[in-house]
Amino acid sequence: SAFQTGASSLMTKRHSKLSLCMIVKNEQGWLADCLNSVKELVDEMIIVDTGSRDNTVEIARRFGAKVFDHPWSGDFSEARNHSLGYATGDWILVLDADERIAQGDAKLIRHLMDRSRVDGFLLAQRSYLWNARVVSSIPNPQDYEEAREYTHCLEVWVLRLFRNQPKIRFRGRVHELVEHAFLEQHFPFEKA
Repeated sequence: SAFQTGASSLMTKRHSKLSLCMIVKNEQGWLADCLNSVKELVDEMIIVDTGSRDNTVEIARRFGAKVFDHPWSGDFSEARNHSLGYATGDWILVLDADERIAQGDAKLIRHLMDRSRVDGFLLAQRSYLWNARVVSSIPNPQDYEEAREYTHCLEVWVLRLFRNQPKIRFRGRVHELVEHAFLEQHFPFEKA
């Protein structure tokens, strides 16, 4: 039947909780679009502000984000790891304010988390361009409605969705990555 009651419904698998973790500074022009792209997907939004002087913090709070101040030290990993320390979810999604999760992909992320046996996922990060003559750019595959107007894109794979574990932390003052932790700890990961 489509509706079950009684003891069997108690055995329903609990869905994983997802925490969005971000670091921001003066992102009022980008942040609302970013948070709109994940507001139905994530269970909590953790925003670490490193010294905004615009409306970034107010925008984050309008979305129900938990906002924490952290003085900028010049170390991206330090700020990112600070944000991870506040996360209460089973999984963490890391985004920058100028990034978006494509509408169709947002629906797939829950499925990945709830059915996964790996500890992390590489997500395709695309930067869309018009009439690009940039090394490594490729013709836009036109597989996302949101990006059909662009002719080209740059695509890299980044580990931005992973389990909330203390051994998974960012390294590198600039171009910070968690890939080191996955390789050193032999945590399994795959492309999403």
